[in-house]
Amino acid sequence: MPQADAQGGDFELSLTSAVILDGQTGDVTLVVSPGASAAAALEGAINYDAGELTALSCTAIAPVASCNVDTPGSVLYTAIDPQGWTEATDLISVTFENTGLPAGEASLTISTVIAVDGNAADITPDEVPGVVSTVTHGDVNCDNTVSVVDALLIAQFSVGNRTGVNSCPLGDPLTQILEPTIDVNCDGSASIVDALLIAQYSVGNRTATTTCPLADPLTQIYLGA
Repeated sequence: MPQADAQGGDFELSLTSAVILDGQTGDVTLVVSPGASAAAALEGAINYDAGELTALSCTAIAPVASCNVDTPGSVLYTAIDPQGWTEATDLISVTFENTGLPAGEASLTISTVIAVDGNAADITPDEVPGVVSTVTHGDVNCDNTVSVVDALLIAQFSVGNRTGVNSCPLGDPLTQILEPTIDVNCDGSASIVDALLIAQYSVGNRTATTTCPLADPLTQIYLGA
């Protein structure tokens, strides 16, 4: 059956990306988009490193779709549209837990077993992988450092001049911020206080810890994953 032919397939299968901090969960979505052809029936798998991530559950989004997370390292799925998908359509959503990815990123790939159009003719997908990444708290611009720049962005977010997103890299570095990593004082909120603590850390007035809650809220900052 068809395999991905980079930038030359009949249609596209793609995975969204997500930032999932250590021990937390997040969702990625499998999306089908028409190209020269419209897919009508699909069978395949989303592949991941079971040493870094755990697929906890999956949800069928398309009306005729099914998925299974019972096999570590693979999320099996099928999806059907009798008329063929003529516009970008979400097929399934998978909830992953970060169980072993302390830093960096993990690739999510697609392997297609069956792909046919409305005439049951084989067609070839472009398979676009997704990424699950994790960064430390305090790094809100996805540059793998914590500095006064992050403090500035948090301050801008706190007054509504930036919008929060959940994945790296930022789609628009001029207007967005990585929201899940803002909270560096372990109070469960994102505010100007977090900006202040990062500014203090950047000049050596606070020490970093990877444990929440802070043992000493007056001298520490949480920069854990």
